[in-house]
Amino acid sequence: ACPYTRKHLTRSSVIRILTIFLLLLTLAACGHKGPVQPLAQPLPAAPRAFELRQQGESLLLGWTIPERNQDGSPLTDLAGFRVYKMRFVPQEDCPECRDDSALWRRVDLDYLREAQRIGERIFLRDTDVAAGFGYRYRVVPVTARAREGAAAIASLTVVVPPRPPLQVEASPHDRMVRLSWETPEAQEELRHFVYRRIEGEPTPVLPLRIEPLRQLFFEDFGLENDRTYIYTVRSARRDADAWTESDATEPVSATPRAGF
Repeated sequence: ACPYTRKHLTRSSVIRILTIFLLLLTLAACGHKGPVQPLAQPLPAAPRAFELRQQGESLLLGWTIPERNQDGSPLTDLAGFRVYKMRFVPQEDCPECRDDSALWRRVDLDYLREAQRIGERIFLRDTDVAAGFGYRYRVVPVTARAREGAAAIASLTVVVPPRPPLQVEASPHDRMVRLSWETPEAQEELRHFVYRRIEGEPTPVLPLRIEPLRQLFFEDFGLENDRTYIYTVRSARRDADAWTESDATEPVSATPRAGF
């Protein structure tokens, strides 16, 4: 055979082999696909505006429900929260250096038992605290598939609270109630928070005004006549960066009426 024939056969064989190889690759890709891997679901962002508030000998936890995931997408599968608690000794422990917190509460958004929801805020009270100790909480959002998102963290040292106000009185007027009380300590040291509820409603967790009152009276305007309103008052002392409130006074009630 001449060299041209041998070269021609060689090229033909190479082309034929490559064609068969490519055909086999195509068949393998089309006929033997592996399982499709689902994309990872985004996790919830941390709750917003997480705050601790001492009221008497208890701590009130409050946070805002997150609306988005950590990647900025809308949060649509939030089921609730897990709250972790850790106690520490101020000036001896470093709560930021360690985390031995334990699960303290589960908050189910569809079945609120111990927690209270006001708008987009969740409130939870801890009565198992003691003066002289610090408490650190982690609130973690949880999805319907029990996946945890980013945590919100807050700490507060519990102190001996001030004494509650004395001689609280409520006098009704036309669409208004006037409250008055006496302070148990020097006036310059204390402020006061007023709480109000209507018969049949739960005890309020937040006062009528964000800032405490300096004076020993409060006039509650814009009320509905012939409806009974129930009030309590708490003393408040500024400790570090937070207000420490006393226990609530015994409730007093008044019913505004026209002509008063």
